[in-house]
Amino acid sequence: MSDLGGARSVIAVNITQILARLRDKARAAGIDLSQPFFFPPEHERYSQIIAEFQQEREARVARLRRTNKETRHPQAMSRRNIRAVERVGGARVQPVA
Repeated sequence: MSDLGGARSVIAVNITQILARLRDKARAAGIDLSQPFFFPPEHERYSQIIAEFQQEREARVARLRRTNKETRHPQAMSRRNIRAVERVGGARVQPVA
């Protein structure tokens, strides 16, 4: 799961079980869903689709990271001229560099 770095949560979905239930319900309704839903891994189109997905994901992650850098701590960036003030008891607060 190295490609999920920074993810706050991960949801595991049992696709095999979902497809089995879908096929059972389709069979009961007289619909034949016995054929595969997607290209097999050795098919050329499979590789193309996976490559497109990876490129899109990488572009979205890069865009998210850029946006996060641009908006990171906007209030802190605008507080450059704030000086420490006296506190109760005479303790001074050190400015953050």
